[in-house]
Amino acid sequence: MGGLLALGVAANVAFAWASGALAPAASRLLGSPALYAAAALALAPWLTHAARLLVWARFFGRPLGPRSALECVLANEVGSAITPTAVGGGYAKLLLLVQKGFTPGTAASLMVLGSVEDYACFLLVLPEALALSGGWRPSFAIPGLSHLSHRAIAIALAVALLAGVLVTSRAAVRRLHVLTGWRQRLGAARRDFVAAFRLIAARGKARIALTLGLAVVHWACRFGVAAVLLAAIGSPLNPARVFLLQLVVYVAGAVVPTPGGAFGVETVFFLAYRPLVPREILPALVASWRLLTFYLPLALGAGLFALLQFGRSRPDAAALPPPA
Repeated sequence: MGGLLALGVAANVAFAWASGALAPAASRLLGSPALYAAAALALAPWLTHAARLLVWARFFGRPLGPRSALECVLANEVGSAITPTAVGGGYAKLLLLVQKGFTPGTAASLMVLGSVEDYACFLLVLPEALALSGGWRPSFAIPGLSHLSHRAIAIALAVALLAGVLVTSRAAVRRLHVLTGWRQRLGAARRDFVAAFRLIAARGKARIALTLGLAVVHWACRFGVAAVLLAAIGSPLNPARVFLLQLVVYVAGAVVPTPGGAFGVETVFFLAYRPLVPREILPALVASWRLLTFYLPLALGAGLFALLQFGRSRPDAAALPPPA
């Protein structure tokens, strides 16, 4: 993972440098308060993700403290960075939840709930974003896509998001099989999985509304990084347009087979913003966005996760035998 991190950071910086992107407008990012604001937005989803996990853990009556919830979030973050985007960090999160006392079925339901909340958030916000984008149609700098209507764009994104829900659900079942191993335990895990969603349908509607609101904040922060960087370099865009572009980047990045979508996500971002951002500052925008939204959370997340695990594994001083 360290090699991937170093290679990715070096590639992004080299791309910006070799492209002559250190223009006066782009150089204003260095030391700018906007850079720190964008970094804070990039890390804020840790808190919203942990809060959503805590809501459902308490709903299911399982003890899970804020520290444990943050560990699960960081494991998911790091796992997502070292596996292809379509795989995600679900295995690490699932194993940690089971380690903390959740049954495999309940742990899988928590994993699927997070994805369902994310996709539901996109589907809810998508019509508003299209309406507020000012009649704009993204061309993505690809011939043949400039004449797509809002309806076609909305249908394509909705189909992609719904497909993501189905893929996530099927992946959860496969992970249950890997995690449980035996057919009998797999059957019990499936029963727990179904029972969890039946309980949510019966008594969890208020919590769905709460976690869906947290999901909106989650993605507003994550997608807002690009909006803050654009404003800082003197090329602000309509926030609704930024949301649509970031959603396209997110959906397209899900099919990139490299760990964390490395190099492929940067290419999609470059193509999406190329028609809208001055050429001389676009490479710096791509590099700074990727550094803040991927490599910074990966480095800090891996370090913080190791620190939390080290602190948990240290023996209690009071429990140590007195010196001879």
